[in-house]
Amino acid sequence: VVGALMTHPEFLECEGGFLSDSAPKRAMSIAREEGVRAFVVPGTKLERATSLVQPVGVETRFLVPGIGRQGGMIEDIAAFLPLRQCFPIIGTAIYAAADPGRAAREFAARYMAAL
Repeated sequence: VVGALMTHPEFLECEGGFLSDSAPKRAMSIAREEGVRAFVVPGTKLERATSLVQPVGVETRFLVPGIGRQGGMIEDIAAFLPLRQCFPIIGTAIYAAADPGRAAREFAARYMAAL
Protein backbone atom coordinates (compact mmCIF):
# COMPACT_ATOMS: atom_id res chain seq x y z
CA VAL A 1 0.00 0.00 0.00
CA VAL A 2 1.43 3.35 -1.05
CA GLY A 3 0.26 6.88 -0.40
CA ALA A 4 1.99 10.12 -1.28
CA LEU A 5 -0.59 12.81 -0.58
CA MET A 6 -2.08 13.70 2.79
CA THR A 7 -5.61 14.82 3.71
CA HIS A 8 -4.62 17.93 5.62
CA PRO A 9 -3.97 21.35 4.09
CA GLU A 10 -0.45 22.76 3.82
CA PHE A 11 1.11 19.46 2.77
CA LEU A 12 2.33 20.41 -0.73
CA GLU A 13 4.30 23.57 -1.51
CA CYS A 14 1.35 24.93 -3.51
CA GLU A 15 -0.71 24.72 -0.28
CA GLY A 16 1.99 26.35 1.85
CA GLY A 17 3.50 23.01 2.84
CA PHE A 18 6.97 21.55 2.67
CA LEU A 19 6.67 18.78 0.04
CA SER A 20 7.44 19.48 -3.60
CA ASP A 21 4.28 19.59 -5.74
CA SER A 22 5.80 16.99 -8.08
CA ALA A 23 6.80 14.49 -5.36
CA PRO A 24 3.44 12.66 -5.07
CA LYS A 25 3.27 12.04 -8.82
CA ARG A 26 6.82 10.67 -8.88
CA ALA A 27 6.19 8.44 -5.87
CA MET A 28 2.94 7.03 -7.26
CA SER A 29 4.47 6.47 -10.70
CA ILE A 30 7.33 4.49 -9.19
CA ALA A 31 4.87 2.49 -7.09
CA ARG A 32 2.77 1.55 -10.13
CA GLU A 33 5.91 0.55 -12.06
CA GLU A 34 6.85 -1.70 -9.14
CA GLY A 35 3.48 -3.41 -9.24
CA VAL A 36 1.70 -1.67 -6.37
CA ARG A 37 -2.07 -1.92 -6.78
CA ALA A 38 -3.27 -0.55 -3.44
CA PHE A 39 -3.08 3.17 -2.74
CA VAL A 40 -4.02 5.58 0.02
CA VAL A 41 -5.74 8.58 -1.57
CA PRO A 42 -7.10 11.44 0.53
CA GLY A 43 -10.87 11.82 0.59
CA THR A 44 -10.36 15.56 0.93
CA LYS A 45 -8.38 15.94 -2.32
CA LEU A 46 -9.86 13.25 -4.57
CA GLU A 47 -9.43 14.99 -7.91
CA ARG A 48 -5.74 15.61 -7.32
CA ALA A 49 -5.16 12.19 -5.76
CA THR A 50 -6.87 10.11 -8.41
CA SER A 51 -4.91 11.82 -11.17
CA LEU A 52 -1.82 10.33 -9.49
CA VAL A 53 -3.01 6.72 -9.85
CA GLN A 54 -4.45 6.75 -13.37
CA PRO A 55 -5.21 4.52 -15.13
CA VAL A 56 -7.32 2.66 -12.59
CA GLY A 57 -7.34 -1.07 -13.24
CA VAL A 58 -9.91 -3.52 -11.92
CA GLU A 59 -7.29 -4.89 -9.53
CA THR A 60 -6.55 -1.45 -8.01
CA ARG A 61 -7.75 -0.78 -4.46
CA PHE A 62 -7.99 2.52 -2.62
CA LEU A 63 -7.95 3.29 1.08
CA VAL A 64 -9.57 6.71 1.49
CA PRO A 65 -8.99 8.62 4.76
CA GLY A 66 -10.42 12.03 5.53
CA ILE A 67 -14.07 10.97 5.37
CA GLY A 68 -16.25 12.59 8.00
CA ARG A 69 -14.63 15.10 10.34
CA GLN A 70 -12.02 16.26 7.80
CA GLY A 71 -14.74 17.01 5.25
CA GLY A 72 -14.43 14.14 2.79
CA MET A 73 -17.74 12.69 1.62
CA ILE A 74 -18.44 9.09 0.64
CA GLU A 75 -20.67 10.37 -2.15
CA ASP A 76 -17.74 12.31 -3.65
CA ILE A 77 -15.52 9.24 -3.90
CA ALA A 78 -17.77 7.76 -6.60
CA ALA A 79 -17.17 10.79 -8.83
CA PHE A 80 -13.46 10.00 -9.04
CA LEU A 81 -12.99 6.31 -8.26
CA PRO A 82 -14.85 3.02 -8.69
CA LEU A 83 -16.56 2.88 -5.30
CA ARG A 84 -16.49 -0.93 -5.17
CA GLN A 85 -12.69 -0.69 -5.15
CA CYS A 86 -12.60 1.82 -2.28
CA PHE A 87 -12.32 1.43 1.44
CA PRO A 88 -13.35 4.70 3.13
CA ILE A 89 -11.49 5.30 6.38
CA ILE A 90 -13.71 6.96 8.94
CA GLY A 91 -12.29 7.67 12.38
CA THR A 92 -13.50 10.32 14.78
CA ALA A 93 -16.80 10.81 12.96
CA ILE A 94 -17.66 7.36 14.32
CA TYR A 95 -15.69 6.79 17.51
CA ALA A 96 -16.29 10.32 18.89
CA ALA A 97 -19.99 10.31 17.98
CA ALA A 98 -22.58 10.25 20.77
CA ASP A 99 -23.78 6.92 19.35
CA PRO A 100 -20.89 5.30 17.44
CA GLY A 101 -23.03 2.36 16.30
CA ARG A 102 -25.58 4.68 14.77
CA ALA A 103 -22.87 6.79 13.13
CA ALA A 104 -21.27 3.66 11.62
CA ARG A 105 -24.64 2.48 10.28
CA GLU A 106 -25.27 5.91 8.73
CA PHE A 107 -21.90 5.90 6.96
CA ALA A 108 -22.52 2.33 5.78
CA ALA A 109 -25.95 3.34 4.42
CA ARG A 110 -24.42 6.30 2.57
CA TYR A 111 -21.80 4.00 1.06
CA MET A 112 -24.40 1.48 -0.06
CA ALA A 113 -26.62 4.23 -1.52
CA ALA A 114 -23.66 5.63 -3.48
CA LEU A 115 -22.94 2.22 -5.03
